[in-house]
Amino acid sequence: LAKAAVTIDHIAETAEIGKGTIYKHFKSKDAVCARLEMEHDKLLRDELQRIDPHLGLIPRIRAFIKLMWRHHMENRELQGISQYCEMRASALKLSADFAEEYKAVKEAIEGIAVSLIREGVEKGIFSSRQKEYLMLSGWGAIIGTVRLFWNGNYPDIDQEAYLDYLCDFILKGFMNADGSAHPR
Repeated sequence: LAKAAVTIDHIAETAEIGKGTIYKHFKSKDAVCARLEMEHDKLLRDELQRIDPHLGLIPRIRAFIKLMWRHHMENRELQGISQYCEMRASALKLSADFAEEYKAVKEAIEGIAVSLIREGVEKGIFSSRQKEYLMLSGWGAIIGTVRLFWNGNYPDIDQEAYLDYLCDFILKGFMNADGSAHPR
């Protein structure tokens, strides 16, 4: 359900509470949407933080990609809200404390990805391209294919088999230009 289609009346009806109760706890519809997204992202952050740090780099990145994929595939209903919040992050009407917490959760997820990429670059496994380029290309591959599956494209493809392929595809894109990995 797109954020624009959601009203406080709809939220109150779904939650079986009065509109006044919602406004007692939230300043605006933006605050409700941002809270939903943030709580969802906290669950993702916690899952990502539980990836076994004793695994090698490549298995940790594969685990990261798979968690991101599943998080988005299994929670389609929140993605419209999430996209809205991300597009309007600076314009959302949030209290200063909540805005800080919201930003911290986003940064924590991004920080996990950046630390994995940085480790790969430092070990000489990944290209020394800008880390943002690597992160953006991996993120784009995950989100783009999630949306293709949501839209009903490729209904005959085994999603679990595809997810293994997606991990290989992203990792290959991260490798050195000659396709080699030179661990240090």
